[in-house]
Amino acid sequence: MHKIWVIARREYLATVRTKAFVMGVLMMPILLGLSFAATFTFKKMEDKTDRKFAIVDRSPGEKLYGILQSGLERRNAEDTTDKRTGERNAPTFSLEKVAPANWNDPKAVDEQRMALSNRVKRGELTGFLEVGPEAFNQLSLLNKLGGMFGSKNKKQPEVDVSRDPKLMRYQTTITKTGAQGFYQFALTELTVASMASFALQKTDEKEIREMLQKPRPAIVMLGLSTRNDQGAIVDDEGATKGLVNFFVAYGCIVLMYALILMTSMPMMQGVLEEKMQKISEVLLGSATPFQLMAGKLLGGVGTALTLSLIYLTGGLYALYFNGMSDQLPTGLVAWFVFYLLLALLMYGSIFLAIGAACTDMKEPQTLATPVMVVLMMPMLAMVPILKEPDAAFARIASFFAPTTPMLMIARQALSANIQWWEPLLGALAVIAFAALCVWAAGRIFRVGLLLQGKGAKFGEMLSWVFKA
Repeated sequence: MHKIWVIARREYLATVRTKAFVMGVLMMPILLGLSFAATFTFKKMEDKTDRKFAIVDRSPGEKLYGILQSGLERRNAEDTTDKRTGERNAPTFSLEKVAPANWNDPKAVDEQRMALSNRVKRGELTGFLEVGPEAFNQLSLLNKLGGMFGSKNKKQPEVDVSRDPKLMRYQTTITKTGAQGFYQFALTELTVASMASFALQKTDEKEIREMLQKPRPAIVMLGLSTRNDQGAIVDDEGATKGLVNFFVAYGCIVLMYALILMTSMPMMQGVLEEKMQKISEVLLGSATPFQLMAGKLLGGVGTALTLSLIYLTGGLYALYFNGMSDQLPTGLVAWFVFYLLLALLMYGSIFLAIGAACTDMKEPQTLATPVMVVLMMPMLAMVPILKEPDAAFARIASFFAPTTPMLMIARQALSANIQWWEPLLGALAVIAFAALCVWAAGRIFRVGLLLQGKGAKFGEMLSWVFKA
């Protein structure tokens, strides 16, 4: 038993006395602090410019316009400024009342929707809400029955979202900053107001039974109106498929992050093990250091591409099985594979260089930490970018080469407004940075692979890049 304790004491002291252990202890609160700081910074960088919405109110006495207008005035006065600092912390919402077109003239209604959609595309509006002639009474009754979207025990029947007088239509694009906030605000205000209105009404049991048999949604969110090939005005499904696009973007970021870790870390550990066991010295007898590194790098890239093919095939089949495959942006899968290849070359070469520069299994933890921080940056910035893929911060972050592969793919999955040159410019930046990483890693690998004794420091590794 004494020998066990002696061995345990030796191993414990050998671990806690290393710089790697101290760095590990320090890095955890640093990473947590960076996470909180990033969240706070990204929150402050959110677009807080004013948002303008239009409302076409056909309810009797324009009740819903009055309800929303008073609610917005209260919100803008109370909820858009930090009471402690006086700084703006949220955008203000304004409402423009638009005279409704004749409900009995479908062509006039469609043309009005098209005109308002064009105003949204030009940036004059963030979105617009159209209220059906019977929407207010329908909304009040639905709240009595237990929810904004009708009875939970009945299957929702198909409704004509273009002509049903009981509906409210909210139209916008999925990437319009502030659109979702107004949509949720409108739902809350109308729910509270309709419940208060119903408290003053007397609805008999027969009416309730009839409504339970024919539940209807009270509000629908749609994309902007567009013209099809035949010239007819139709509703774009861009906003309705936003949830699918959100999860596709989220999945792309997480999958790319996981594939980089699953391949780069084993490559680093493999190089270090071969170095410690003198296997690399034997291999250098038949290959140059750069050839050895390039072979390992390409092998890791091939492994990651194989895994990505398996996961992508499963994901695409799931979308196809659920009838959602047409919602994927054109070329997204090809761009994902291309960016994944560049990301693997970048990070794989860096981790291989770290493995070659170390002489002990505990040293990579210290050297790899800064690289891991950079690799985690897209994960930390994921929420604000997925929320506002067209905002200035999202655009700038997607052109920072180490984070471009994940963030550009996420923006492509979400945004219909991304310009054709943006992914191309991002690809050129990543190609240049990946080439620089491979070149620098090759010089570090050449010197570090034969290094014995004490592991290298960052300063020494930089000197190898420029002097080796």
